[in-house]
Amino acid sequence: MRYYQCDKYPIEFVVSENIDKYFDLHNHVGHYVISVVTQGTVTVCLENGEVEYRRGDVFTIPPYVDKGMCAD
Repeated sequence: MRYYQCDKYPIEFVVSENIDKYFDLHNHVGHYVISVVTQGTVTVCLENGEVEYRRGDVFTIPPYVDKGMCAD
């Protein structure tokens, strides 16, 4: 994962590649997370279940939404 924080707007850009780590549910107060999957798959854990994203997918998570990463 590579992160790029925007200084002017409340946005964090994430480049996701084959994430096989687990991150507990958490949220980002005050900024959006926009992620593009450039390689493999990424499984995101949300309050109401899991969503798998594949190479070429782009997803956005708004502020205050609990999310985590689920290891495969």
